[in-house]
Parts: sequence; structure tokens; C-alpha cells
Amino acid sequence: MRLTALLGLLLTVLCQYGDGYRILGINIFHGKSHFVMFERLYKELAKRGHVVDVVSHFPQKNPPPRYNDLSIKGIVPNLVSAVSLSFFEQLSTSTVAMVDFMTTDCGLDACTKALNTSVARDLKMSTQKYDLIISEIFGSDCPFGYAYLFDVPVVTLTTSVNLPWGNDRFGNPDNPSYIPNYFLPYLSEMTLWERIWNTVVVMTAKFRYKQKSLSRSNEAVKNFFGSSTPELEDLIMKYSALHLVNSHYSINVARPWVPNVIEVGGLHIQDPKPLPEYFEKLMDTGKEYKGVVFLSLGSMAALETLPLETLRTFCNAFGQLPYKFLLVGPRDKMPKSLDIPKNVIFEQWMPQRDILCHPNLKLFVTHGGLMGSQEGVYCGVPMLAFPIFVDQHLNIRNFVAKGLALKLSLNHLTTDSLLNATRNLLEDPQYKENAQMVSHQFRDRPLSAADTAVYWVEYVIRHKGARQLRSVGATLPWYQYHLLDVAAVMLSVAFVTLYSAYVIIRRLVMPRAMQKLKVN
Repeated sequence: MRLTALLGLLLTVLCQYGDGYRILGINIFHGKSHFVMFERLYKELAKRGHVVDVVSHFPQKNPPPRYNDLSIKGIVPNLVSAVSLSFFEQLSTSTVAMVDFMTTDCGLDACTKALNTSVARDLKMSTQKYDLIISEIFGSDCPFGYAYLFDVPVVTLTTSVNLPWGNDRFGNPDNPSYIPNYFLPYLSEMTLWERIWNTVVVMTAKFRYKQKSLSRSNEAVKNFFGSSTPELEDLIMKYSALHLVNSHYSINVARPWVPNVIEVGGLHIQDPKPLPEYFEKLMDTGKEYKGVVFLSLGSMAALETLPLETLRTFCNAFGQLPYKFLLVGPRDKMPKSLDIPKNVIFEQWMPQRDILCHPNLKLFVTHGGLMGSQEGVYCGVPMLAFPIFVDQHLNIRNFVAKGLALKLSLNHLTTDSLLNATRNLLEDPQYKENAQMVSHQFRDRPLSAADTAVYWVEYVIRHKGARQLRSVGATLPWYQYHLLDVAAVMLSVAFVTLYSAYVIIRRLVMPRAMQKLKVN
């Protein structure tokens, strides 16, 4: 019996390795919140028998089997609580400034520094065979140089709604008449002015990406892989096989997708686990409190960088409410003059998803980052949002429209406005009902986001790049894609027809008119 069990286990392991693929993940951007989604995908792939070599700034403390770190940690500072809120607020005043930040600081700089590492050089000289590369559409496409080197398809992932420059390479529709873009807080139904501005911003973002990132990343790729390397834009069009997008029609706009662009909103979310004893005690409200409110401004912006007056406003308002408030931030870095009420508790780190799904949790106070707010939606929790930059305004606009959130501004925050918004969300049952309804819509899928992502990654490998998924629209000239040539022909036909009719009528009418004049 024991021998049979051992043989069965051995057979299972051999089958896993026999069917397993070798995948290279390349993550040059140094934002932890972005890597969280990739990390979940890599671990799921490794769990299912594939070997995953991961180039990233975030090596695992205890990597699972078949997950191999190729660490580039330390080449740039990690963006974990490293940026002040005022910095992001300044960026948000200009789409051009934001695109330039994404394509330079988070794109070209990240690309050149990543290529200037021993990990990158060792990979270039490696004889290892890969079946697929996984990378991100964000600030730079320089990982496509490795797609050319290993001659393998690329699956890309975007940790937000799709970026303007993430559509054309797949021929994916991004009609600005009803599809709001990443940089603007619009809904599908837009006013004339919003449609005009949406169109301008989409065109500007695509142009700036091509100008600031694509052309310069192309130089970096040629310098590293050799001058004979094809143009980066050609590599993108050749090797882009599939794109995974962190969106879902239940919380984002309903929009068309071509077959090789797949929504996997909430990919990073795992089933909630029991809280460690310390945090379980924090969630205990006893008879003193009605529930718990959780506040987090994400991994990139530091709570302690808020102005003292804003921190005082939070403490003054929260201290007046019969709830326990858990705030993510280091208490020892808060201003010494800040008077912190006994029901306000600061912690450097907390298990956010497990706290949000705890039955005592009543409200999530957030900056509106998509992944964090997706966890709030998953757990069916109302939200009070303070969007700071870029897509956070878009995310929260959607949640407000669905009746599960309220929005305030950190720049114009008062104790009264904070108290009123918090009380409304806690005391009006409609917000909770709406949050639970949207949560049900978000969860109701034939496959989980993780299973969906893994299936399509494996599909691309099984079908050698899955060219059958690719829309011809990706390679059409812009004037054909937008039917401008057809419009030109039709307008020409209409013009010729009208002109011919005019000439015929003129020739028929003019002789009679002239004859009548002669008679008179």
C-alpha cells in the first residue's frame, strides 16, 4: 500500500514536469504594488508544474518550488512608502507630465538600469530555452529584446485599466467617444467637452509614449542586444501574443476586447485567511465600538508625509466616532504634536485583504488604487476615497457611480466634511447593499481571475504564440483602420454624383433659359 502511494506521488511529479513549460518573467519597474499581480501569476504557474525564472526587484524570502529569482534588487530604490503625496499631486496636474514620469523614471531609466546588470548580461549569454516571456505594459517595452533573443511569444500584463499605448499593438478598440482612458475620471456616457478632451488625451499619451519611451528604449535595446536587432516597434508587433488587463466589467466600463486581450481583474486576490492572533485582537470591538474602519493609502505614498493639519483632521474626526480605526503607517514617524485618540491605531503593515473581509470591518478608507479597491469590492465593503493621482480618480468615479463609495479631497478636507462622509457610509445601509451587490457581480465568473490567466498563458504556449487570436486590425494602416480611405472614396463618389447632376441640370436648364431671354 505504501509502495503504491509512493509510485502515485512519483507519477504525479513526473507528469507535472513532463507537461511543464519554462517561462521567463521580466519586471523592470520597481513598484511593489505592480509586482504583486505578477507574483501571483508566477506562483500559480509554478504551482501547476511550470518552471518560472523571474527577473525583478522583489526576490522571494521563501520561493516556492520551480520559482527561481533572478534578482535585480538594489539597482534603484523601491517605490514602497518612498514618495510624498504632494509629488503625485503635482504630477496629476498634467497628463504630459504624468506620461513623461511613467515613460522616463518608470520606463527608460528602469530599462537602462535593468540592462546594465549581471542578471541581464547572463541572460543574454544563456543557452537556456524558454517557451514564453511575461512582461508588463507600462513605462518601457525593452524586455521585447529578449523575445527576439529567445524567439518566443510574449504575454503582457497591465496592473490597471488598459493604457492608451496598450491597445494599438493588439488592434484593440479604444474609441474615445465612450471608452474613458487611464488618465481621466470619466464614465462611458460623456459630455461633448469630455469626449473632446478624452480624444486629445488619448492621442497625446500615445504620441508621448512613442516619443519619450519607444524611440529611446529602441536605442537601449540595440545597444545591448546589437545593432542588427530589429526595431523595437517591429518586435512588439511580432511577439505580442496575449495581453492580460486588471479590469472587470462589473467595476470598470463595459467595452469591447479582441480575443487576445483578456480581463483578469482581481488576479492578485487570494481567498481570505484567518488573521494572526495580534490582528484578530485589533479587530475585536467588544462592547465599546460598533465596528472597525481600515485606512490605507497604498504602498507607494507614505501616510506620514501628509500635512500636520490633515493628520489632525483625521484624528479629530475619527476620535468622535464609536468605531476603532486602523491606519497603515508608522506611529513613530508621526509628528510629535499630533494628538492621537485611543480608538486610532497605527501599524506599519497589516494584512489588508484579510482585514477587509473580516466581519467586523465596516468601512475602507483608501486612496483609490485599483488593486486595493478591488480587494474592497471583493469583500463587499463601502469605501471613502481620497484619490491622489492618475487612474485613482477614474477608479473612484466608477465606484461612486455604483453607489458604494464617496470621494473627498485631501487638499480641501475639514473635520466636518470627513465626519459627514464617514457617518453617511457607516449609517446608510444602501452603501453596504450596493457594495455587496457589486461584490457578487465581481466574483461571479466561470473561472477565477488566476485560473483564467493561467489558462490563457498555457494556451499561448500550446499553440505556439496563438496567432489565431490576433486581430488583423493590429497591422492595418491607421487610415484603413479608421476607414478614412473608404470615407474618401464615398465622399468622392458623392461629389462626382452631385457635380454630374449639377452639370446635367445646368445643360438642360440653361438652353431653355437662354431661348426664353431671346424671345423676350
